Amino acid sequence: MRRRFCRPPSLGGIPPAEAGPALLPESSAPPAGTRRIAAIHLPWARTERRRLTGAAAIWAAEGTRRVLVAVTPDAAAAGLRPGQALADAEAILPGLALHPEEPETDAEWLQRLGLWALRFTPLPALDPPDGLLLDVTGVAHLHAGEDGLQAAIAARFARAGLTAQIAIAGTAEAAAALARSGGAPPVPP
Repeated sequence: MRRRFCRPPSLGGIPPAEAGPALLPESSAPPAGTRRIAAIHLPWARTERRRLTGAAAIWAAEGTRRVLVAVTPDAAAAGLRPGQALADAEAILPGLALHPEEPETDAEWLQRLGLWALRFTPLPALDPPDGLLLDVTGVAHLHAGEDGLQAAIAARFARAGLTAQIAIAGTAEAAAALARSGGAPPVPP
């Protein structure tokens, strides 16, 4: 059964739509029409989920070819990359530990991360295969601003043993592009 993020859980019997504005003081509410999106890119998501270390890779069959879909940082340092033929990877790095892809398990794990992100926003969304988008409009003041919010998100992922690249911008596309290019400080509205 697949879950979708539609509505956050109610707050003590008060529907979220009614509870939201009452929780924010007028001075901290964002200007009308201003959206703030935090994008989280997990560049090593598939390998970190499995706690793979050393030179390891995850492979999948694409038609008649077998290709790498994820590599550990050690394997990347040796010259391996996603999309590379499995035979080429084995020739470059003979001691490579190989693991088959588990797309359903990876999707369920990302879904659980989305639910976990409810601690930062009532509106998390998945950005498969290795990202999350969080609508953080009006919540930055809870973390002393967007820099503090970004640091809090990064610290939570680091404690979980996950590498996260984070960016906050006015649109999901801009935030996701910045996060996927290595992360960036918050982009002013």
